[in-house]
Amino acid sequence: MFGLGSLYRNLVFATEGYTHYLAPAFASKKLPQLPETSLVGAHIIVTGANQGIGYATAKALFARGATVHMVCRDEARGAAAMKRMEQELGAPRGGALELHVADLSSLSQTRHLVERYTSSGKPLHALVCNAGVMQHERTYTSEGFEYNFAVNTLMTQVLQAGLRPVLGRTAADESNLPQNVERKYYTPRVVVVSSAGMLTESLAVTDLEMRKTSRFDGTKQYARGKRHQVALCERWARLEAENVGSERIASGKGYVGFYSMHPGWVETSGVQNALPKFYESMKNKLRSVEQGADTVLFLLLEDASQLKPGAFYFDRKPVSKHITGGFTKAKPEVVDKLALELDNLATRASVHGEHSQRGVRKSPSFKSSLRNSPSGTLRNSPSGSSLRATNSQTKVDSEGEDASKP
Repeated sequence: MFGLGSLYRNLVFATEGYTHYLAPAFASKKLPQLPETSLVGAHIIVTGANQGIGYATAKALFARGATVHMVCRDEARGAAAMKRMEQELGAPRGGALELHVADLSSLSQTRHLVERYTSSGKPLHALVCNAGVMQHERTYTSEGFEYNFAVNTLMTQVLQAGLRPVLGRTAADESNLPQNVERKYYTPRVVVVSSAGMLTESLAVTDLEMRKTSRFDGTKQYARGKRHQVALCERWARLEAENVGSERIASGKGYVGFYSMHPGWVETSGVQNALPKFYESMKNKLRSVEQGADTVLFLLLEDASQLKPGAFYFDRKPVSKHITGGFTKAKPEVVDKLALELDNLATRASVHGEHSQRGVRKSPSFKSSLRNSPSGTLRNSPSGSSLRATNSQTKVDSEGEDASKP
């Protein structure tokens, strides 16, 4: 049952959605074309890159000359996506593709991805956290975490925390684009593909996995995870500003920028699978994946000095993270508490090999990622791009794309 506050937030959100989140609203804004900025020499990780918003983002970055590290849970689908992208674009100006196979519902595989990238010695100019899932059944990962929580909340924190040192080293290099003839420096950044569905929820800091509710609500749990992402992104930006100072932030150089965004209501297989009734009723009005990726690319291409760290963007502009009168705001110390709990959960699971709580029911289809992990391999694709296999996978409903809550 909805409480009055929740009902109010859902009504306001639905009104906003039908007014602003569909394709006609995007077209009416007549946004200028994104710049063809050269990204030659830039290394950018995109999670959930084999289809949907992730694919559109990776393709646009590859076209601009970036080395795009495509993180996908299924090697065959990832390789097919990479081949299709190369066929569609031909030979971009200096760009390259690398496929990293990792199931981001798995803590061990996520950490293995971080370790492999860190040990490669490559710089990291941007991290796009696009992978997401909306699982309606109460399901647990092989390590014992509730599935939505694992993908949308925990692994976003783990991935950012693990790769932050690499981003920081890249930020400190005053010439981090040595091969680029147009510019020699790119301000590293993290872009989190969230969802305005988070507007319907306040910040949950207890019962993060919805274990204490008799009736599991996957849509609500998804929205809670998206609220977590936005709050965490704001926290990362706050800590970065405290670390480097406001003058450096204003200069747009020498720090890591953190931004979250809402893609709108987009026609993806994730939406079709997770929300079939909504999809059928709205499929002729939903945004294209290119429109959904537009603000992601804006945040990656815009000069960092013109962006607002920690902000939540929609259609290239910062927008409110809360519905007026919705009572969803949380103090910074509450967000700190959430981050600490996430770090503790990840640490304990790493020490014990799983997240052990009484009453955990693991899906029989989820087998140990450690038992079934092949060692990392590297081989060339027919076009010369590299395929990097890291770990065996389990199924993610939305195949690593964001099933944005309508």
